[in-house]
Amino acid sequence: MNQWLYWILFALVLGLMRITLNVHILKNPVFIILLFVFEVLASLLIGYWIYKSYFLNDLKEIFITKGMLHDYITRGKRMFKTDVIVVTVLFLFLYSFDFIIFLGTFWLIWYLLSFVLLVLIFHMLCGFTRERYKLYKQN
Repeated sequence: MNQWLYWILFALVLGLMRITLNVHILKNPVFIILLFVFEVLASLLIGYWIYKSYFLNDLKEIFITKGMLHDYITRGKRMFKTDVIVVTVLFLFLYSFDFIIFLGTFWLIWYLLSFVLLVLIFHMLCGFTRERYKLYKQN
């Protein structure tokens, strides 16, 4: 990336963060519930779109032997466990902590951070299909 573009974008992000630092959201409970529903739906759609755009476009047909298939299943099972742990930690700790801080302060920056974390969570959850779980449970 060009250094000029990097510094311009860096300055814009700093300016955006400075603007959102003093923005507070209304404390109306109905508004907070609607904001939460919007956050979940938007992050679900964005996470699914990111997953489809990155992973489902590059599918290629491969021909593998039974030994290679068993090796892929073994490695995939370890990766699946790691992914489940990461999503669980990300959801239970980071997202919950961030959203609780948002509910305590009503700062827009905490809401935006919780939105980004939720997008990442839904992006990772797209890879957890029922068929994948059954395959790893069988072997």
